[in-house]
Amino acid sequence: MNTPVGTASVISNLDRFDQWHGLFDALCNESGFLDNGTLASEYCAIAGGNGQADYETAVRNLANWRTGRHIPRRRNFTILGQILNVARQSELEERWTELY
Repeated sequence: MNTPVGTASVISNLDRFDQWHGLFDALCNESGFLDNGTLASEYCAIAGGNGQADYETAVRNLANWRTGRHIPRRRNFTILGQILNVARQSELEERWTELY
C-alpha cells in the first residue's frame, strides 16, 4: 500500500472541497496514485478481484469516481478510505464521509 506523502496540504485545506470526488482525487494524487493502475491493483487486492476483467473494471470505475461521473457504492467507498487511510485524522475522515 502506498504511504500518503504530503497529505498535510489536503488535510489543512479540507474546507476547499465541496464535492467528494475532488477530495478523493486530491488524496489519490498526494498519496502517489497519479494514475488509476496502481490504485486499481491495491483496490483489487482488498476487494478480492483477481482477474484481468476485475482490474479493468476497477480502472474504469476509479476514473469515473475521480471525475465525479459516478460515486462508489458504500463497500467500494469503504475500501477506498482504507487504501487512502482517511481514518488517520478525524477531520479528514469526517469530511470524507460528509461529502460522500
